Amino acid sequence: MLIIAFERIVIYHQRQHFNAPGFPKPHTGIIFPEIKRRDADKNIKNCCKFFANYFFYKYGLEICYIMSAITISVRLDVYSLIYAIFLGISLLLSRRGNARIWPLYTIILAVLLPVQFLLRLGFPLGLCLEYPWDGHSYVDRNLEKWLFLPDYEYPQNAFKFVADFFQLLFVCLQWQVFRKEKSDNMENYGGGDNQDILPEVEGNTPIPVEDFTSSIDSYLDVIKFAIFVYLFWVTLFIVFITGTARINIFSMGYVIAVFCFMWYGQEFILLPLRKIRRRWCMLIGYTYFVLLLKAALQLLGCVYIDYLYKNQCWLIQLLGLTCLNPSNEYLPGQGVKHCEVERDNTGLMWDVICFTFLLLQLRIYNSQYFRHVVASAEAQSRLASRGAELINSILIKDVLKQKEDEKIVLYNIKKKMEVLKKKQAHKKEDFIEPDEHFQAIRSGDYFLFDDDSDKEEGPDTLTLGQDDEDAKGKADPLKLITTALDSGTKAAVDKADDIEEKKSLDKVDIQKEKKSASSDTESEEEEEEAGSEKDSIFNKVKNILKLILRVLESFADWLIEKCNGISRNYRLVARKLEKEMKTEKEKIQAEKQSLAVAERTIDVDSSGAEDGGIEDDGQPSSDTVDLLEVKVQPGKRIQKPPSEISLAEPQEDKTKFESSKPKIYLLLEACFYVIISRSELVCYFLMVLDQILQCQSPVSTLTPDGILVGYVVGT
Repeated sequence: MLIIAFERIVIYHQRQHFNAPGFPKPHTGIIFPEIKRRDADKNIKNCCKFFANYFFYKYGLEICYIMSAITISVRLDVYSLIYAIFLGISLLLSRRGNARIWPLYTIILAVLLPVQFLLRLGFPLGLCLEYPWDGHSYVDRNLEKWLFLPDYEYPQNAFKFVADFFQLLFVCLQWQVFRKEKSDNMENYGGGDNQDILPEVEGNTPIPVEDFTSSIDSYLDVIKFAIFVYLFWVTLFIVFITGTARINIFSMGYVIAVFCFMWYGQEFILLPLRKIRRRWCMLIGYTYFVLLLKAALQLLGCVYIDYLYKNQCWLIQLLGLTCLNPSNEYLPGQGVKHCEVERDNTGLMWDVICFTFLLLQLRIYNSQYFRHVVASAEAQSRLASRGAELINSILIKDVLKQKEDEKIVLYNIKKKMEVLKKKQAHKKEDFIEPDEHFQAIRSGDYFLFDDDSDKEEGPDTLTLGQDDEDAKGKADPLKLITTALDSGTKAAVDKADDIEEKKSLDKVDIQKEKKSASSDTESEEEEEEAGSEKDSIFNKVKNILKLILRVLESFADWLIEKCNGISRNYRLVARKLEKEMKTEKEKIQAEKQSLAVAERTIDVDSSGAEDGGIEDDGQPSSDTVDLLEVKVQPGKRIQKPPSEISLAEPQEDKTKFESSKPKIYLLLEACFYVIISRSELVCYFLMVLDQILQCQSPVSTLTPDGILVGYVVGT
């Protein structure tokens, strides 16, 4: 009643607000009327506003599927079978087919919910009526629980109605979405359309959304890249966990499916979209099949499993039969010891999670953004040899530079040795042979190693594959700690602040801060007499906190520098190939469009020939000749020889997004590049770690956990 009253109050206030002039009333369910589909790609704020307006409109059907799977996993009775049947029918139909049967589906759910509520209430106790199914055995009581029949002594669990309520709510909302899609003014609707993109992909039409794979210019592009590129591997990981969480015949299907998709690897997204969706829908169908069978097998697992324990123990272990929804006082099979079955406390939770991720990935395949991912993968496959050339050239350059440094060091050593030899020859005339051992060890002096020659520039140390970087002007965490121990925390904080000011602030800003600091000190001197003790304690705590913050920042800078040094070659090659990737993607899109034009030309030509495109003299007409002259010339990729590749670090102006990155983002980005650039080492480490944790037997050397994690990270 409180919720209904609150709703009426909100509706009344909105009505009064929009009755005023100058406040047009938005459509029902729209919170931000100024946000349209084209505004969702600008920034994260507009994207969140767009989802606040149209989230259920875009993803309502998938939400209904997921809610139905959750309801099946919660109920696990005869009604879960009914819901599973409707879910299977909905999965088999297209969006247009679902729009046709959705009213019937909504009516059935609206009827089943009050019927179940009445069954939960049962007859009033005052009537003293006895149910015909009242049984005294444990089997009969479990059967009543599975059929959701009323019982005076052991009533049904009313908490299940929460899942039924949300299922009915989402189905009713989706019915409104289908009705809205059938309306005439859908072209002007702010949420866009929900049409299938398969005709556009097969027709090779231009991609209507912005490219987020070639250049990342905002945090929204980062989120898009993470979701549309890496969610495929996350989904395979979830499917693998679902298969390894339990040991039965159903789990084997998940594991086999994961290794089948890993066999394709990155080449899976290069398949035609129709094949990608067909194979992915097969995996979704298998997950639905497991949900349906597990819900149906609860009749055996909770009612008749005691009969199976006697003679069919192998069947129980093969199917992993356990009662996931037992009665209040009896758990089937609890007294049986000769047939051990692994207890499953998760129920259908992992199956529902797997089903959810599979639906999300299918939705990604049906998105226009995924076309950019496919184009990027095609460009990467074409530029694979180009990247290898750049990496080889970088390695050759590092080796040559190392050899040059070695030659300079050896030349300086030889030159110094020659100078020392001349000195020794000059002073050999005054040399007296020592008579004792003590005189021999004391006969040397520092003048023997004095070098009066001019110092020549050259490397003091030799480093392989690394550039010498100037470490001046950077706050070293160890130096800050040493300064704090020697001179106090305030001196260390001042040193870190001075370094930061030199790096970020201009001279004018520094002078302003000095003036403000001097004025502050003058005003603070008058107040020092009253509370000097409190201020001193407060300043000490403040300086300690500042020092901890500065040490953490300097440690983050040091870690970022080290990580960037490890991934330098990878980042250099990626930056070199960035422009070539854009050009290659444009060529791929142009090739696809030209092929589409050629296919349409061939279709028109064949139809023209059938309709009389050939003249009486047996020669094609002039229009047909013009159509036959259309040729498709795929773009050629020009490669530079390795000797002409420029390996200098590209000096490009940083964008606004790159210059505004916080330190924590730079640290995560540096760690990400380290993992990608040294993925083989990460794979080896994970395999060794898995071997350490699973070293019970020699078979553990080929455990699938380490192989899968290593393969996913390496890919």
